[in-house]
Amino acid sequence: MTVGTKPRLSFDLAVFFLIVLSMAIGDKIVVNDKMQTGYFYELAAPVGDDFHTEFKPFYEPKEMLEMGVFEGKYCNDCTKEFPKDWFENAKTNATADVNLNFFAIKSRQPMSVWLQKDCT
Repeated sequence: MTVGTKPRLSFDLAVFFLIVLSMAIGDKIVVNDKMQTGYFYELAAPVGDDFHTEFKPFYEPKEMLEMGVFEGKYCNDCTKEFPKDWFENAKTNATADVNLNFFAIKSRQPMSVWLQKDCT
């Protein structure tokens, strides 16, 4: 992966892994959403290959979205970056809704927490 600019938030690495599963070597991915603009990268490894040996996700991205990850307020402003089928049964909402979360718990922190931790 060639990174054009530094990700603004620590969860961008998770988003990177979500995106890379649906793209091909050489694809340039441009990200423009509520969290960041002008962030881009180019894929330099085969789709689904060359991950760190310790990266073994329990759920696939589509499954996580169907479980209402982050109270339904995750990836719903950047759906064009991901395969359409990921969102067919996704539990998303314009505002966070704890009832959408599979575990029915608050599972996210406000942006102010990330800014205090200097994750920008």
